[in-house]
Amino acid sequence: MKPRPPAPPAGSPPPPFAGRVISEDSGGGPIQRDNRDHSQPDSFIPEHLRDIHRQVVRELIAEQAREDSLPDSGDFIPTGGSAPRAPRGMRAVSPVVNQGWDAALNLAAGPIGFLGELPAPYNDLARMRQINDRANAKRQIDYMRQRMREAGMTNVSNEYQMAWVNGGNLVRDYQATAQRLQSDYNAFLQDRRLRATWGENYRNIRIGNQNMTPMQFERWVSNLQQRTVNEAYEEALDLASRNQLIRSHGVSLNTAIGNYIDGAVRSRLREEFSNMGIDENQQSRIAAVNRHLITPDSDKYGIPDLRLGNNLYLDSTLAFKSPNTLQIRRWHSIREGHYMIIRPDALGGSYAIPARNINKVPLPPKGFMP
Repeated sequence: MKPRPPAPPAGSPPPPFAGRVISEDSGGGPIQRDNRDHSQPDSFIPEHLRDIHRQVVRELIAEQAREDSLPDSGDFIPTGGSAPRAPRGMRAVSPVVNQGWDAALNLAAGPIGFLGELPAPYNDLARMRQINDRANAKRQIDYMRQRMREAGMTNVSNEYQMAWVNGGNLVRDYQATAQRLQSDYNAFLQDRRLRATWGENYRNIRIGNQNMTPMQFERWVSNLQQRTVNEAYEEALDLASRNQLIRSHGVSLNTAIGNYIDGAVRSRLREEFSNMGIDENQQSRIAAVNRHLITPDSDKYGIPDLRLGNNLYLDSTLAFKSPNTLQIRRWHSIREGHYMIIRPDALGGSYAIPARNINKVPLPPKGFMP
């Protein structure tokens, strides 16, 4: 068992929230940063294609407005009078930042959304340190431990990180303690997620001729799918700008671009899996590209773009998908899992959907005739 790394010195700033900017992956390796301006998505697109890209964005906004105008069966009812509505489910996704796939999946995998609450305790602890409010700082730490136990974590540490202060006194470092608790909780979520997707023996699994661990394989595939989606989106824009994109009568621009991206992603994934010696098929517990997702209890099925392991679904899309998207709800009803939505960076990038926010849809029993 590896010894724990030393806690940061007293007075260190709180660590970055797991759902925001990530500087290293969960294996400790550095993440290749993207230096483009994410506040200006148009910067992802060559200038000569920006007009048609903006047309895609306008279609997406119009489609989102149509969906938001429909009843939602009580799944998500924003309140607040005449305030403008955000896209349904926007509040409930975990963005991928700087290729932090693991962090986004772990954040989404929490059964009670506890990681999303952490910025407030960190800010409170920083304020309490300044005014030496140890009683309230202890209450914040106790609250973190309580929430971790509510999430099912049984080995929550009751120890405190300690630090030397002026005068040679050794005192509790509440910020460092919170950081250690967050690290432990991340490890708990990651272990539980990997067990659900790859089995209890996931630590001993090696995949393909590169002998990747399941986590390495997930990262590799996610990065591959993201690159392919980005490249295919730009290619489709270029074809559309020259009126060469295949588009049947009555098919919208966005549907045609989405079809082009789907084809490119499937082809690339199957080619790369073949090169790695991976036999993707519907029964595979390693990878299945565009294969039926079925249940013995119903004739209903789903077709995720990609399934990894037992239940990690990666879906390429132009449109924003949320916990309320019928397609996602149907997959969750057939086989509960973890959901990564792969979008072009120019349209906002990728994110994970927390399964805890997905309401299942009733599936008719097998052989049922309406």
